[in-house]
Amino acid sequence: MNTPKWYNWLINRNAGHNAMKIGVLEFFGIMPVKISVFSGFKSSNDIKRKKWLKEVMELGENQK
Repeated sequence: MNTPKWYNWLINRNAGHNAMKIGVLEFFGIMPVKISVFSGFKSSNDIKRKKWLKEVMELGENQK
């Protein structure tokens, strides 16, 4: 998604997030489900993308 977080929350009510979280993962018993949102890819620069990549790597390393 390339929409701002506030727009996705206000207008779409996080439809994609809820469909994946509730309709798929929690339905099959995967809990708890946490979602990380990185938005604005088109307007981002290399520094911001590297920061996002570092954050994703840290999230992956901290999984149990």
